Amino acid sequence: VKFLAMLLLASLATTLHAPTVRVSTSQWDALETKLSSEAAWYTLREGMVPSSAPQPTVPILPHNEVARDAVLFYRDTNAWCPFCERVYLYLLESGIAHDQTFVDISPGNKPEWYKEVIPTGQTPSLSLGGRAVWESND
Repeated sequence: VKFLAMLLLASLATTLHAPTVRVSTSQWDALETKLSSEAAWYTLREGMVPSSAPQPTVPILPHNEVARDAVLFYRDTNAWCPFCERVYLYLLESGIAHDQTFVDISPGNKPEWYKEVIPTGQTPSLSLGGRAVWESND
């Protein structure tokens, strides 16, 4: 988990062209402790790439079928989308109660309802009480 957290932070810094941030051992330990319970949602996938993947907490639902008081996070089925991981870490760090589900966005497999609601057809996206949110400015 510590390696995963370090990799994600390095990815963020590289993508954002941000200066390198030094993080103390105690900060890494705190992050590792926080993420260790979340690692329970990952399963090993023998012979597959990637070899571990998060699991959905609810079945896939169209955005407008999500309960008014719920947050549903739509992830890519490739299990290691860096854009999805950033949203996931933000939700965890912010303490926002949410469920997650997966959308197969590979050509020919995207659900029609997803393409109708999300103009880009990409993940990540959220349903905030039935309202679809995608892209950073939404």
